[in-house]
Amino acid sequence: MPAALFDCDGVLVDSYTPHYRAWARVAAERGFDFPEAEYAAGFGKSSGPFFADHYPEKGLPPDAVAEIDRRKERFYREAVEAEFPVLAGTVDLARRLHDAGWAIGIGTAGPRENAELAAAKTGLAAIAGAVVSADDVARSKPAPDIYLQAAQTLGIAPHDCVVFEDSKTGIAAARAAGMTVVAIASTGHTVEEYTDAAPDLVTTDAGVLTVEDVFGLLTIRHDPPHGLSAS
Repeated sequence: MPAALFDCDGVLVDSYTPHYRAWARVAAERGFDFPEAEYAAGFGKSSGPFFADHYPEKGLPPDAVAEIDRRKERFYREAVEAEFPVLAGTVDLARRLHDAGWAIGIGTAGPRENAELAAAKTGLAAIAGAVVSADDVARSKPAPDIYLQAAQTLGIAPHDCVVFEDSKTGIAAARAAGMTVVAIASTGHTVEEYTDAAPDLVTTDAGVLTVEDVFGLLTIRHDPPHGLSAS
């Protein structure tokens, strides 16, 4: 039995706008503006590296950065609780794969609260046999730990897993885990940006894929060339 493992942000949740609003809200509290162009330049990074690269406040102690991060994530959850921006095509594909006998897992570099919220709001909590967050492993993406833990929890070998990701760090994590990777060019991304990440497939909408399409990726994962596209 194969497994499909789904990232949250940009894969199950169209999270570009609510994450930006959360960062901007934190910035406003601290007395400075945070233009969307600055946010877009770092979109896809985890909160810690994002803060270090894009916030004007430098040299803050780790506990202060951690508190800012917690506050930002709380603002994000408030936004998506009020109006959840589901990526319906991906969620539909997850359900079709489950109905076809695939194991389903969720693996995110975000906090566990975000993963559980996404699982609940999409309805995937009922079918996901593994929900793994950055809080559950020693190393976050691009290390493979999150996806390896999800596969282990499901009892599926890594080479029988297909990962759905939107970020280059997530693709690197799946690759390091020895898994097949589908890149989803959702809001804030372009198809072209994945060229050097070499996923097995790039699509703007996972909902166009069939169960047979996804299963077929497992059979060609070692055969070049990578970087096929679907629209």
